[in-house]
Amino acid sequence: MGKDFEHLGYLSRNHKLRIFRVLGRWNRGEMSPVKDKTELLGQFAEWKKLALEGDTEGEYFYGRMCFLGIDGDQDVLRALKYVRKSAYKGHKKANMLLGDMHFEGVGVNRSVDKAFNFWRKGH
Repeated sequence: MGKDFEHLGYLSRNHKLRIFRVLGRWNRGEMSPVKDKTELLGQFAEWKKLALEGDTEGEYFYGRMCFLGIDGDQDVLRALKYVRKSAYKGHKKANMLLGDMHFEGVGVNRSVDKAFNFWRKGH
């Protein structure tokens, strides 16, 4: 992964690889892995722009990147804001992530009931 991604050091190598695959460049439904932190930050800016325009997919990926701290510092509240917007628009992966956040109590009060409701919507 290189030292560009040291701030993700608490994650296992397999988890990091999955993250980079998911956060790869989006080209009409196709994804390709990112090569370095500069490219990843460029994608962060693209997702942010889409999220601010109200794009459902953009809100999900921007929120996920904020949650992971791709731009340097993890921002759980900003992540929650955008993941929630995407989930309420019916984005399945956003609902799954929001369920995880409620189950673990990340940025919200822990609620197993809410977690299961979001997980149901994500399937």
